[in-house]
Amino acid sequence: MLSKEAGLRRLKIYELLNAYFYDLTIQARLNETAACTVRLYMIEGFNFAKRDLFSESDPYLKISCGRDITFNERENY
Repeated sequence: MLSKEAGLRRLKIYELLNAYFYDLTIQARLNETAACTVRLYMIEGFNFAKRDLFSESDPYLKISCGRDITFNERENY
């Protein structure tokens, strides 16, 4: 390998270069987008504030992921 020929192993630079390129590889892979399915289970909710004086609260679930994806269950409160 080129690092052996250049004598980088003896200077301990080889490990630093490997760690640096490993970090670059991890950063590139973390910035990739991947399609996935997310399941969210709403088990329980409590202490919802009343919005009207004479009725119970009507809570609903609204979830947003990033700027583009929004899940809104307002019709199914």
